[in-house]
Amino acid sequence: MKLLSKKHGDYFEAHKGCPWMLVWRDPVTKKQHRRFEAEERRAREAAARIELQINARVSDVVPRVLTFTAAKDVFLDQYPPGATRDEYERTLDRFGTFCGKPDSEQWTLRVLDRFKQKRAADTTHIGKGEDGKPVPVRGTTINKDLRNLARFFNWCRARYDTPNPFDRLDRGEKRLKASPKLKGYWTPEQFKQFIAECPDPEWKAAAILGIHGVGRIGDIRRLTVANLDFERNYVLMTRANAQQKTGKEALCPIQPKYMAILADYVNHLPDGQVKLFTSKLHHTSWEYQVGKAKLPHLAFHWLRSCLVTWSVDAGQPIEWSSRLLRHSDIKVTRAHYDQANELKIAQRVVDNLPI
Repeated sequence: MKLLSKKHGDYFEAHKGCPWMLVWRDPVTKKQHRRFEAEERRAREAAARIELQINARVSDVVPRVLTFTAAKDVFLDQYPPGATRDEYERTLDRFGTFCGKPDSEQWTLRVLDRFKQKRAADTTHIGKGEDGKPVPVRGTTINKDLRNLARFFNWCRARYDTPNPFDRLDRGEKRLKASPKLKGYWTPEQFKQFIAECPDPEWKAAAILGIHGVGRIGDIRRLTVANLDFERNYVLMTRANAQQKTGKEALCPIQPKYMAILADYVNHLPDGQVKLFTSKLHHTSWEYQVGKAKLPHLAFHWLRSCLVTWSVDAGQPIEWSSRLLRHSDIKVTRAHYDQANELKIAQRVVDNLPI
């Protein structure tokens, strides 16, 4: 049957026996109608339940109270099933578990402080070491949880006029943030110790590439064997997310003694292997290798900070390190690497004055 016209979602089609007659046909089946009606009914019931809870008052003096569970249900209903909804749901579940599902009267900075302390000490993230034993890993998404909570409290305040503990204007206090982690630092001797004692050849090769400024852990994962030039001792680093064509490729020099270690690592790879690393190079495995070498905690990304610090201590200008790390601005290097300040450079210049 041929479709003749369409207006406001109603479909008209020719009758089988009488082509000159138009018959209305609804494209939505009865099963879809029932599903749509059930979803609308559940949404109306949830909205009515919330309205009843926030409008229930003991007296005119008692402020409106919004329960955490009801607010969470309506807040999550506005997001379709997917990664965003799951992320908010995990954050709110952690908040309810750590803080006891407080109502709107208890949404204060003290509750957020309690959540921050318990979230920082959370060891529910369990990784596995090389021997298969579970290795507890501290939570690393505290700031993301705080951002999700801020969005939740802002939504509750805009819709139900509830207090927002993140609002510095009402509370007169600064916005709550997780205390920044102390940046780890290795000396050159400690890095050499890690290369000598690390039993995992993949992490040994990745650490060599990271300390030479080849790229971040995501860039290192994408490297192939063809990116290594053993004759001229450099690595061709490519970035898939670079905005400009000039930033997609860069040549990174490697010291000859460490290039020999990389050559030995490549020689032991299976024949025909294209990628340089077969594992995902997860941070939990890195922390396990650092602990096995009996070295202080150091995130893999902070190897770049060590590179800047060592170059500044050696008397090199910080601009050279910024170019090596391919930062868009020198301010980025100064902001992310506190130990690499220009005072050390100025001190060395003054000490070497021919006077």
